Amino acid sequence: MQASQTDADTDRRGEHRRRALMTGKIVHSGGRGSFDCTLRDISDHGAQVSFADGQRCPDESYLIVVRTGQAHATHVAWRRGDRVGLKFDGSVDLSNGAPGGPPGLRNLWLELSPR
Repeated sequence: MQASQTDADTDRRGEHRRRALMTGKIVHSGGRGSFDCTLRDISDHGAQVSFADGQRCPDESYLIVVRTGQAHATHVAWRRGDRVGLKFDGSVDLSNGAPGGPPGLRNLWLELSPR
């Protein structure tokens, strides 16, 4: 990909993403499967994440941001190597027990979150 195309992709975003280096968890298949990811940047409407070698992000999933207790319903906006751009379709605050998402989402976050 040419540098000018990368700059154009950034300009299309329409909002500034905050750089992040946080632990995340991708939850898929209605909560039956999950794997770790690293958040590279995040905004109110999406995030860029990376994965271990060979891991493939499903087209639709939930992204749990371990530090904040937020879970975002997502769909893939783009893929480049081990990085994926996720667009948020809705969010749930797992830290306050708000309903939403697949069963067990909050319990998974509680297992992951530091005490």
